[in-house]
Amino acid sequence: MKFIIYPYSPVLGWSSSRYQLFSSCKRKYYYHYYNKYDQDFSPQRIQKLKNLTSIPLETGKIVHEIIETLLMRFGKINSAIDLNRFNKYVNKSILQSCKRQYFIELHKSFCSNIEIENFSPKVQTATNNFLNSSRFEELKEKAFQNDNFIVEPAGYGESRLGNLKIYAKMDCLYRDQDKLTIIDWKTGKERTEEHQNQLLAYCAAAQNCLKNPPARIEAVAAYTFPSYKEKVLAPSSDLIEDFAHKIRQQTEEMFAYCKDIPNNIPLPKQNFPKLNHGAFCKHCNFEELCI
Repeated sequence: MKFIIYPYSPVLGWSSSRYQLFSSCKRKYYYHYYNKYDQDFSPQRIQKLKNLTSIPLETGKIVHEIIETLLMRFGKINSAIDLNRFNKYVNKSILQSCKRQYFIELHKSFCSNIEIENFSPKVQTATNNFLNSSRFEELKEKAFQNDNFIVEPAGYGESRLGNLKIYAKMDCLYRDQDKLTIIDWKTGKERTEEHQNQLLAYCAAAQNCLKNPPARIEAVAAYTFPSYKEKVLAPSSDLIEDFAHKIRQQTEEMFAYCKDIPNNIPLPKQNFPKLNHGAFCKHCNFEELCI
């Protein structure tokens, strides 16, 4: 399978995470996407805060990386998994993340240190739930079909929906006869509307970049914790069309905060209001810049 590769253009592109951040707090959105234009704080300071991760975010990232490694392995060798070695590998992955990342929990003194115990129970449960799922058995077989199986496609997931730029980075996809299946791994709680928008974006990207009609696409949100379950979306052309209308509206909302849309240059920072909500701000990477 070969994806269409689009040349760079500066105009902003819609993504589920971008619009979610835009909707949550305009000032946080500004610091995250437009920090080089800020006149009050150095880009280096803002970037350092932007790079802060959290225990829940890093937990999800670790699970994604472990599943990716497993599937890449089965693309080369189909031997049985040694569970003792696998569990050691999981703990090694957690330990490496603890060392290389800087956590908001430490930055804001929510805790005094980050240890493997902060991650291990959930990561172990999520990865073992995946190993025991029927989906894993299916993926092991598909992994050998290298031309029809992709884990983490290269690039940023740029695509088009009508004449709009969108980003939809898929975790895993494979073709079986004339059907394309897209899988997105989840470790957090089910968020119906947000996750359906993500799946619809993957379907739209597959339609655009792989020329698959909606009737031959299946998108799956695979929840790995606390137990394994899936939500399957089989899109119709009408559903994709309604989604495109929604994305156009949301993109226009974000365009309204640009003084130069083609070059994605924002309005001055004062046009991006602070949320000023105690619980939200307490866990925001950029809280100290708003005080």
